[in-house]
Amino acid sequence: MGATEIVALDLTDPRRMPSNDRSVQRHLGRLAFAIGQRQRALEMAIATARGAPVHCINLLAPAATTIWDFGDSQQLVETGYEIASQHIPDLTRLKDDQRCGR
Repeated sequence: MGATEIVALDLTDPRRMPSNDRSVQRHLGRLAFAIGQRQRALEMAIATARGAPVHCINLLAPAATTIWDFGDSQQLVETGYEIASQHIPDLTRLKDDQRCGR
């Protein structure tokens, strides 16, 4: 849509990967994670092909949290704001090898 630069807020928390049990939930969780990673890779390729650098900010909560858990949403928003605010001054100084997916 014409973006010249993209700032991506990554909500993926690999600490929430299901444990080593053999349940269906574990397999579905790993499948959802793999699909998300593939989608990220495809979107990165599209942005790169169009010449738009992508800067990734990983928004990890202090404790592992599932993406559908809204129990501490206010605290998570505040934590995300703090993390993103720390990265903003650096965005113009990032080198290509520090972009998302590299």
